[in-house]
Amino acid sequence: MKEALMTHRDALHLTNEVVIDSLQRQAVLREASIAVRQLVLKKTTDSLRFPLLDQLTQQQERRYVFLSLCTGFTRTNDNYLRASVANDNPRKASTTIYALVYDKQSQRIVYAQGLTESHEPLDPARMAQHLQRLLNADFGFAQKSAGYPNANPVSESH
Repeated sequence: MKEALMTHRDALHLTNEVVIDSLQRQAVLREASIAVRQLVLKKTTDSLRFPLLDQLTQQQERRYVFLSLCTGFTRTNDNYLRASVANDNPRKASTTIYALVYDKQSQRIVYAQGLTESHEPLDPARMAQHLQRLLNADFGFAQKSAGYPNANPVSESH
């Protein structure tokens, strides 16, 4: 996912990466997952608060933070065979990507979009295509982006 984001760095106005440790990553993931669930169920995140995002972005010069979440289900020969025996139509590999833009000034999610496709979640080339399809309508990779300027992707430190 990181490679796909860096490919579209200019179109998304990504300037730098906020490096966080694994515990912070889990907490950000929890906050973002709650936001995605709320968006899916209630179509709004207005009532949610994001204390860790607020804390992490406090020292940033940028107003917006771009977050991406990716979930997927992969198939191996073993689990495909077991699923085939148990079910005539075993579930195919799939990937869902969510893109969120957090506005630290208003302390809320100002952009959210998700897209599910049937492809292997571990294939970097397919992930890049998937991300492009997800964001193309709003950020127009083929033309100058009208997206959120100067957002920062959040990723885990290694």
